[in-house]
Amino acid sequence: MMNNLRSSVCLSAGALFGVLLSNTASAQVTLTPTTMLNGSLYTYSYAVVNNSNDALAITTLNLGGISSGLTGLMAPLGFGIDFDSNLNLVSFFEDSDPATLQTFAPGTTISGFSFISPFAPTSVGFESLSVTGNTFSGTTLGPVAVPEAGTTALFLGLTSGMSAFLVRRRRNRH
Repeated sequence: MMNNLRSSVCLSAGALFGVLLSNTASAQVTLTPTTMLNGSLYTYSYAVVNNSNDALAITTLNLGGISSGLTGLMAPLGFGIDFDSNLNLVSFFEDSDPATLQTFAPGTTISGFSFISPFAPTSVGFESLSVTGNTFSGTTLGPVAVPEAGTTALFLGLTSGMSAFLVRRRRNRH
């Protein structure tokens, strides 16, 4: 019993030490969203909140299946925004203009990143990379392509029809 307890304490201490040495953290960087529906389009606005001890180089949203449809990409002065339609990523970063030396410094909140999408908000992942190589990850709201209601109904109809066919075929064999 004592050996099991000692083993558990050693494993727990080892796990805690591994977490402390890890270069990935969450909750130290947050991406605070605001969404607004205007007709059939959603405007997504974000603030990057850096509560870490590191300056951030870039923050990237993973938008899943969106390969097109984002418009109106805007960033605050001193920063940039980019949409990579091949990887489905939206990135917020510092620009390289020496006249606008803005940074994602520790303890700052930078707002004004926005874009427009026809897709409704859902939970998406994001990751921030610091200038020292540490990564911070979390979730926020963002657009994700979902099948239209008609496509979903067609898929469900085909699936249930195929299931009924297979059940009937099995009964006829026996």
